[in-house]
Amino acid sequence: MSPFAFRRYGESGIEVSDLFPQIGSCIDDICVIRSMHTNIPNHEPSLLMMNSGETQPTRPAMGSWLLYGLGTENQNLPGFVVLCPGKPVVGPQLWSNSFLPGVYQGTHINHASGVEPDNVIRHIRNNFLTKDSQREQLDLLKQMNQMHLERRGGRDNRLEARIESLEMAFRMQTE
Repeated sequence: MSPFAFRRYGESGIEVSDLFPQIGSCIDDICVIRSMHTNIPNHEPSLLMMNSGETQPTRPAMGSWLLYGLGTENQNLPGFVVLCPGKPVVGPQLWSNSFLPGVYQGTHINHASGVEPDNVIRHIRNNFLTKDSQREQLDLLKQMNQMHLERRGGRDNRLEARIESLEMAFRMQTE
């Protein structure tokens, strides 16, 4: 039993906590899945099955597939966000991109430390460099990574994902 009150919202009548009245106002535009079931009794493989359809960490998470198939409307924010206090039993495999390019991996938001942006997303602000200095450092790092990539034959999904992660982090800090 929840200590919070719930009310039905929208034409669908989906119950939403009073903690999130804004969500209630657009609930008919949100996909809510309440039918997850598995016959697997152990938490770890059950969580993997729920998130990826497999009991072993060999497949991309549902969020990775959605991002891969539908894309994102905002290039300055992660397209697949995982809201989870701490780390669950299985850990990052639950939001893994598996064999998809790294840009499709989920971004873990640990809200166990509160809701302040500085606590939830580590290093969201850079107090030591100006925006221009940070851009210069990022450009240099990108050049070095590009040279490394060329030496490796021009294709490395993990390195390309790291480069894109750094670029997105910069956009999140500056825009």
